[in-house]
Amino acid sequence: LRLLMESTPQGLVPAAGIPWFDCILGRDSLITSLQTLMLNPQIAVNTLRYLAKHQGSKVDPLHEEEPGKIMEEIRQGELANLEEIPHALFYGCVETTPLFLMLFAETMKWLDDDKLFADLLPAVKAGLAWLDSYSDTNGGYLHYDSKTTGGVGDLGWKDIHNVISYPDGTLVQPPVALVEIQGYAYRAMVDMAELLERRGESDAAVKLAQRASKLKDGFNRDFWLSDTHFFAQGLDRGGKAVPSMSSSPGHGLYCGIIDEEKARYVANRLTGRDLACGWGVRNMSSREFKFNPMSYRNGSIWPYDNSLVVAGMKRYGYHWEAEQITSQLFHASSYFNYGRLPELFCGFSQDIDGHTSPPAYPVSCAPQAWSAGAAILLCQSMLGLSVDAPCKRIYLNPMLPNWLRYAEVKNLQIGKDTIDLSFERRGETTRFEITENNARVEVIIPFG
Repeated sequence: LRLLMESTPQGLVPAAGIPWFDCILGRDSLITSLQTLMLNPQIAVNTLRYLAKHQGSKVDPLHEEEPGKIMEEIRQGELANLEEIPHALFYGCVETTPLFLMLFAETMKWLDDDKLFADLLPAVKAGLAWLDSYSDTNGGYLHYDSKTTGGVGDLGWKDIHNVISYPDGTLVQPPVALVEIQGYAYRAMVDMAELLERRGESDAAVKLAQRASKLKDGFNRDFWLSDTHFFAQGLDRGGKAVPSMSSSPGHGLYCGIIDEEKARYVANRLTGRDLACGWGVRNMSSREFKFNPMSYRNGSIWPYDNSLVVAGMKRYGYHWEAEQITSQLFHASSYFNYGRLPELFCGFSQDIDGHTSPPAYPVSCAPQAWSAGAAILLCQSMLGLSVDAPCKRIYLNPMLPNWLRYAEVKNLQIGKDTIDLSFERRGETTRFEITENNARVEVIIPFG
């Protein structure tokens, strides 16, 4: 993470990865900041301030810019400067804005910083206005529709042209409402409603909460595939579900948009051998027509993607499933130099009898910020740790895997103070102790 920090007027902000993406990417920096709040919330503060500084202010189809939209990529060089490519300041990503709102609300849970709230509130309200104005009015789903041929075809995290497809391999033409994007939009609205309510903006909070509730109801109706008990990869331009099986519904678990009775099917499906191959969760099922374990997006394993899936499983109380995927990733990491998880690796199945190792993807970035950040979020998920600094509370629901008997967390920042924690696995249970409580927080142990 330290290798990838870019110096900006707003402080150190994580660049995406070396060598291909040694620049600030909005999506990558936001997710890395979400992953590393437990490690250092200043990363999130710097990222929020930097992206707010570069927030969209006008309609510019070449750069996919829109008022209130958060940028995706900023590059320097001849092609960008001459606008042969649109990436001098490129906004071609549909998820950066809801992720910005998610990160802001989550950072406030950790820091409860009045100045940060006041400084960023105008950018946050502009982002909420974008979320409202540029969502599909038919059902309220956030969709993408690329306006420039110089950018990328698909504007979600699987941002290459040949990924979003029907089961027969036919590509889905934009506009597309992706499954994970609805999760980000939902969590952004829910968390911002809670934050605004606390800050005395009740009217705005009520409207956001109502929109979030409507989105969740529609999502669980329109994206749900009753025949496979799983969620579609997205909705096409006609509102028809795209039933290809991918890891992306796991992001819905992370964001809390999935109904409780459906979550158990999703968690179980994500640990099936067609997705969880022994080294982690593939981003596409091996049963799909376009599956290729050596591809960039159609069957490879992305540690960042897995970290959100695991955090989602933990959120819904599926501790064994979370431990299973975490263990697969930990095992895989031992085969890479420095124990460093790369941007991605190939999604071949583990053959225990054949003593196989996870095959590297030859041109993967390493180090990659959100792969490094994955390790921190996986640790947080093991501990079942979440924070509510305004109420002086932390929530703990730890379950260390059988290969990790002891863990210690020191100088965990909550608000302006810190706490120290220790964890020990005894048999099948994990016990914890607060060894220092300068923040004077109360510990809440959730049921389940």
